[in-house]
Amino acid sequence: LTGSWKFVGQWQKVDSDMDGLISLCAVLSKIRTISLISCGLGADSAVEIANMLRNADAVEHLNLGSNPIGDEALIPILDALTSVPLISFDISQTGCGDHATIKLAKLLSEAAQLKATIEVIDLSGCQVEPVSQAQALSAAGEISRMRLRAAQLLAFGLAWHDRVGVTSVV
Repeated sequence: LTGSWKFVGQWQKVDSDMDGLISLCAVLSKIRTISLISCGLGADSAVEIANMLRNADAVEHLNLGSNPIGDEALIPILDALTSVPLISFDISQTGCGDHATIKLAKLLSEAAQLKATIEVIDLSGCQVEPVSQAQALSAAGEISRMRLRAAQLLAFGLAWHDRVGVTSVV
């Protein structure tokens, strides 16, 4: 989709040919479920996706998992979520880190500003300090499922499990 490919488990030439993604983003805003899992999307792709989301009035499920987007590049996507009626959001294995997780926590805590009613978030495989995930969990509100790495769940203790239906993945 972006001119990239995987070689020995590593993405090569991420975002080297953006024409296909730019054309696709022109029509995606009217689609309810968007799954761009493992498409080799990077930081430049994140900008295009954020632009598309700013005009999206139908997107309910967004899966960006298994793409080398990166922590800082996820911020514009998160900023654009305020106008999207999102129900599920997957940023697993995207290089999500503390910055994006803290931004997500802030969005969730300001739920009145969100058009979304997010019920499911997948942060599995993200490189996040336990304190950042704790912030996201404490802001989770009505989220019914949140996926985290099993090792990070241990840092929170089991008290969070009753508040949010947290499932763990390896």
